[in-house]
Amino acid sequence: MVKNVLSIIIATITGMICIVFMQMGIYSFFPPPPGTDLYDADSVEKAMKVMPQQVFVLFIASYVIASFIAGITATLISKRETKSPALISAGIMTVGGLINALSVHLPSWFLLACCFAYIPFAWLAWSALRKRNTRQ
Repeated sequence: MVKNVLSIIIATITGMICIVFMQMGIYSFFPPPPGTDLYDADSVEKAMKVMPQQVFVLFIASYVIASFIAGITATLISKRETKSPALISAGIMTVGGLINALSVHLPSWFLLACCFAYIPFAWLAWSALRKRNTRQ
């Protein structure tokens, strides 16, 4: 039980850190307009209205990659016994992503993609690493 809770916490933190670093990289290729304060929701909302659509696609890609990494982390820490830690971690990240996306009023397609970016890829990570019943 403690192992599963710990795996959820560590995997969620790992996924969030991955998102932060990948989005920093995205902003280095597509910098926000001058004067944008990334810690102010109104400023970010104004900046997002002028950002190219590729930025949003890259954001979704960063969520997918982070979710996969979080799924791997949760699966390995929980000793590959159950998919629950990976899926719960992805669920937490989904809620966080939706709260973030709703706070700055991003495009509707982005919200929809955000809903489906995390859990399937955490499941895929678990599926790739899970314990398999092997006959010897």
